[in-house]
Amino acid sequence: SKGGYLIGTYGMEDVLTPFLQAFRALPPVAMETVGTFGAVTVRKGSYRGRDYVYFVNTDWRPAKVKYDFAGTASDLVTGATFTGKAELGFNGYSLRSFVLSK
Repeated sequence: SKGGYLIGTYGMEDVLTPFLQAFRALPPVAMETVGTFGAVTVRKGSYRGRDYVYFVNTDWRPAKVKYDFAGTASDLVTGATFTGKAELGFNGYSLRSFVLSK
């Protein structure tokens, strides 16, 4: 609070928690943009011999993306796995992160 008034993200925990879980699961490296699908941006990077990819929806509207992982991808938050081409769904302003294996 500031001066008796609540500011910032108070009351937004249910929206921010999934985003922060996906973000914090990523390694501390710079990643490069490898594609965009409308409002969804895809970024990829490597860390300690493993490849990571994340998708961020920068719009308030939900989105779907068809993406070819060229191998197996594991969701860093849920543990769900995808092999090859997958259709991924995104809520507004959401982020999903994955680790790739060949």
